Amino acid sequence: MCKLDTRPHERLRGDKNPPIIKTMRNLILFSGLFLFSLSASAAGPAATPWNRLHGKLEKELPAEKSGVYSPLSLWISLAMLEAGAEKQTDQELRKFLSMEKMTSQNISEQFKSISTSKFYEIKIVNGLWPNADLPYKKEYIELIKRDFGADFTPVNFAKNTDGARTQINSWIEKATDRKISQILGRTAITPDTKFVLANAIYFKGTWDLPFEKSQTRDGSFQIGAGRSSKVKMMRRKDYFGYFEDTKVQALRMDYEGDGVYFLAILPKPGKSLGEAAPFKLEEIRDRVSGRSVDVNFPRFTIQSDIAALPAKLKRLGLSRVFTPQAELGKIATPGKYPLFVTDVIHKAMIEVNEAGTEVAAANVLTGEVGGGPAAKEKSVSFTADRPFRFYIVHRATKSVLFSGEYFGD
Repeated sequence: MCKLDTRPHERLRGDKNPPIIKTMRNLILFSGLFLFSLSASAAGPAATPWNRLHGKLEKELPAEKSGVYSPLSLWISLAMLEAGAEKQTDQELRKFLSMEKMTSQNISEQFKSISTSKFYEIKIVNGLWPNADLPYKKEYIELIKRDFGADFTPVNFAKNTDGARTQINSWIEKATDRKISQILGRTAITPDTKFVLANAIYFKGTWDLPFEKSQTRDGSFQIGAGRSSKVKMMRRKDYFGYFEDTKVQALRMDYEGDGVYFLAILPKPGKSLGEAAPFKLEEIRDRVSGRSVDVNFPRFTIQSDIAALPAKLKRLGLSRVFTPQAELGKIATPGKYPLFVTDVIHKAMIEVNEAGTEVAAANVLTGEVGGGPAAKEKSVSFTADRPFRFYIVHRATKSVLFSGEYFGD
């Protein structure tokens, strides 16, 4: 398993604030928290590319229930696909990914500052499994290995379909510290599968200001329309990053080491997520300042996926890769059946508790060939007892690593 990280962070307290018409042959790519399926048929820091993708996705992912995903993971998956694309398909992908001025040779440099440190752990790992008889391009394999640090493991999908599926599932499970398991179901890989490319992202961090378990109490979470659920509410009164306006409150909770933080955006009482959206994440993020805050925050675990993700990506402008007209000739000699993308499945998991946060993501593309408070400052209250949106952000690059909503379910 190869990691695209390992440069330690310095402590960053420079501001005032503390801490898937028919199956013929398959190609599969994994990435982060997503499962992608490909099939074939006969016939600036604040504006990183993945942050731009996140901005697009938020418009297509209306908050309806608790969920989490990684825009960075999805971006990496599609960037690995772009490396094998040609002509119009390449142009479409580069535009969609906001990487017109980027090449695969410098992509890995974009991730070097999103690294593991002694305070927290971030792993960005990639792997590829080509079938022995696939006329894949060695140049593509070399590029993926060099620029994405990908593991390379040839397999025989035709003779050992279940074995290959088990092997890939195990890789994802290991990469995400067992948080994402069995990402490939029994029908995800077939004897016609020819290639699998995967990425997984894993983050684990402890709060700079942990919650005391003794302060955690039963609480009521207002789901809406007169409905509520019982949750465990953590509490701490301390110095946090805070912002509010007429529609929302925002709370920033730093992870130890100060390189990554958790930002929660909570609609004011009487306001729904929809009424308070769209949130201007960058604006809110930059206006957070240190303040004494009495925090009441739910302890929660979410496991989720994104339904009909290909349809959402098509609406956002990524369409050619989902048709037999997709030009992916840099990956393999297409022969009779062209390569194209047919399904995208996103899976993710996050756990937030008194000590900190653990979150993991895995993505598969299946394809066929085809400081301190001011004196006497009055504390404010931040009680997350109603649906809210959250982000895990890498401070130095302002990269949104994970994004989600919590509805108390």
